[in-house]
This record gives sequence, C-alpha cells and structure tokens, in this order.
Amino acid sequence: MITTLKNFETDIVSGEIPPDQLDNGFFFDRKMLILESNWDSESVYNKISVYPFLSNISSFTGEQVSVQVGYRNFDSIRGLKFYTQYPDGMIWNDPLCYGTSVFFISTHGNPKSLLPTLDIIRSETMFDSLTGFENYPNIILFGSCSLFEGKQGENFGYDLLGSTKSRGIFGWKSKVSLIDSIVTSQIFLNRFFSLNTGNPFEQLPEVYESVLEDYKPSRDSGFSMYI
Repeated sequence: MITTLKNFETDIVSGEIPPDQLDNGFFFDRKMLILESNWDSESVYNKISVYPFLSNISSFTGEQVSVQVGYRNFDSIRGLKFYTQYPDGMIWNDPLCYGTSVFFISTHGNPKSLLPTLDIIRSETMFDSLTGFENYPNIILFGSCSLFEGKQGENFGYDLLGSTKSRGIFGWKSKVSLIDSIVTSQIFLNRFFSLNTGNPFEQLPEVYESVLEDYKPSRDSGFSMYI
C-alpha cells in the first residue's frame, strides 16, 4: 500500500506505480463503484440496469488499461447511507474501496432529488449521506434525470461539490434517455480512465468538453460538470 501525503489530502492506493505517474508524483487506482436503484418498481422481473454496459469499461479503454468495477444496489436513504456516509459507510471501511476514483450513483431523479424505489432523497439528505469523499481523490457521476435543472440546480451542484469534497460532480440538467446517459458515461469514463500522464483530476475539464463536442445528446440533455 502506498500513501502520498499532500496539502489537504491523503491518497491511498494499491498496486505498482507506472513510471510515467511516478515521475509526476501522482497515482490513482482505476476503480469504479456503481450504486444503483431499481428502475421499475412494478416488476420484479425487470432487468434494466447500467451495470451490463459499464462493468466492461475496460473493453473500451484497451488492453493496456484495466478498470475494476464494483456494484451494489440501494433502494432507500438508509441503503445509500449504508454505503456512503462517513465514517461508518461500507466504502470507507472496506480496504478494497481505497483508491476508488469514480463513484457512479444511478437512480431516477428530479431537481435536487434522487428517487430510489422506496424514498425521495432531497438535497439536505444528500448532503448528510454523501460525506467523506475527501479521503482520496475521486469524482461522483449521477445517472439521474434533471438533478441539476435550472439555476437552483446549478447552485445545488456546487453546494454538493463543497459538501462531499469530491474532485468533481457530474450529472444531468434535464431528462435524458437511458441510452444517451449510458453512451455519454461510456465516452467520459473511457477517456478519463485512459489518462496516463499527469494528474487526471486536473484534466477533467478537457475530458468533459471532449464528450460534449463529440456526442450531441450529451449537450442537448445538459450533461454538467461541477469542479
């Protein structure tokens, strides 16, 4: 295990440091954890999920880049807190989660609200549930319609960034189809995980802008970044 102390952060990662990242003094694990709620509460046979599309992200990044993907389901605020609330949440106590660079939270959404199967998780509850993300560099992607809609939604995005202390928050300003959301996520994650020089979190604006430029539905549905 390698620990790198910087001004206000502790980066805990595992594995061998590639020479290029050793030279610039920064390393991050290519790990993503997907937290997803059920998309159809009316049928126990419904199979809609982002996992089959995103679990094999390594297929897009090429043989030289391997991405480890974890998955858990949540249906309520209690379920979300079980994984994410610091310091007792599972992601802060499972050593295998150390160094996770992307947390992908996928559920139905409304402006400033998440809509898992059993709950409405409003902004203040989100602030309380999504904590501790300053413990190592990471970003949070939301696969939720309209979460950052309007000026209030934009302000909420920056408030959530400050509350979580993540390096970046990403999500949608309007309704988006499942396929457009997944394709946007695949392009973004492919380019982010493929970065192999420099600090990848300082290159987020370039990755984000390249997605908007190359995939029109991401612009039309308001794919947004808060850093």
